[in-house]
Amino acid sequence: MQVINRAKLDTVLQMSKQHQAQLINMVQTMLNAAEDNITLLQQQLLQQQYNEMQQLLHKIRGGFATLGAEQLAIESKQLEHQLESTKQASSDNLQAFVSVYRQTCLAIQTVLNGYQQTSEHDSAALDITRLHNLLLQQDMQACDMAQNSQQALTAMLGANAAADFSKLIAALEFAKAAQLLQQHLPASNNAV
Repeated sequence: MQVINRAKLDTVLQMSKQHQAQLINMVQTMLNAAEDNITLLQQQLLQQQYNEMQQLLHKIRGGFATLGAEQLAIESKQLEHQLESTKQASSDNLQAFVSVYRQTCLAIQTVLNGYQQTSEHDSAALDITRLHNLLLQQDMQACDMAQNSQQALTAMLGANAAADFSKLIAALEFAKAAQLLQQHLPASNNAV
């Protein structure tokens, strides 16, 4: 089963070369949120919070359909319709959605990895001290530097902390982002 329309995903990711790093980061954030969304949907099913389930499914469907996740959109719409018409759902129905959701995330991640490797060759190695200083100075260049160094930041911070770091940068919370980098600075800068 083909879970994504690759041509549509490529079209979205190539929409703007200037903002491609931001697009990739946005998609990566969606992928990183998948397991939390799955856990939340499972809790909502157990607690019979069907309206909340329906809203979350709709949100997931909208974001992923834009990326060419056609099979996920179908599964989500079917489950949303079931919730709307019967005000209930079975764990089997949710599991079918979860399975397609995870397959979709893996397929999109594979595509993203190709884009990230390409951008990695185009970007310089991460200068963490410079990035930290730009953050402390509230310099907008920190945004570009962080975007161009996503893979290095993920390797250094770990996937979850790198996602948190990206969210802080996107929210322009530079001081908090700088704190995340603090423990990774070379020893001579760590005492700052």
